[in-house]
Amino acid sequence: MRGNEVLRGWPWAVSLMTEEEAFERVQEGDREAFTVIVEGTRGRLVTFLAPYFRWDLSLAEEVAQRAYVRAFEKRAQYQVGRPFRPWFFRLARNLALDELRSRKPQVSVEEFGDILRSGDDPARAASQEEEVRKLVEAMESLPPVQKEVADMVRQGFSYREIAEVLDMSEVSARNNLAHAVKKLRQLLGVVETQGGRE
Repeated sequence: MRGNEVLRGWPWAVSLMTEEEAFERVQEGDREAFTVIVEGTRGRLVTFLAPYFRWDLSLAEEVAQRAYVRAFEKRAQYQVGRPFRPWFFRLARNLALDELRSRKPQVSVEEFGDILRSGDDPARAASQEEEVRKLVEAMESLPPVQKEVADMVRQGFSYREIAEVLDMSEVSARNNLAHAVKKLRQLLGVVETQGGRE
């Protein structure tokens, strides 16, 4: 008998479960256990989805909500014993890609500038705006897989998690990041020297 089986009757025990244990209980019909999933993944899921929509957080949250509904609908497809997050984030990624195919992104580079201009120093804000514009344009020019890998690394995903979410090997994830970094450096004019960057 597993330790958490003893606690099944206690309401506070739900919050002590791992996401894998909680989702197993969801598969068994315990809808309350789904709260553990939502509370444990919501912030990171929205952050994961936001770059797909050029940081339109309302759209990222909308797709996140659909991901929770889809996960509940497809709960029988989750394999007990496997890590939950890669399965769930792959499902969310697929929904994001479906959404992108159905509409054009709504947030522009100019909106980043509006945010930056709200600071005190207009010259610094203009410089930052130009840097952001260059970075956004450089990121947009990357092949889709390289862009996804770079965004996920920036968000703190491990290579193992990236590999599982994007359905590739860890070596492919590392190679895609290396190619993305090389291309971004070229596009942004970062010059490599023997001792590092110039």
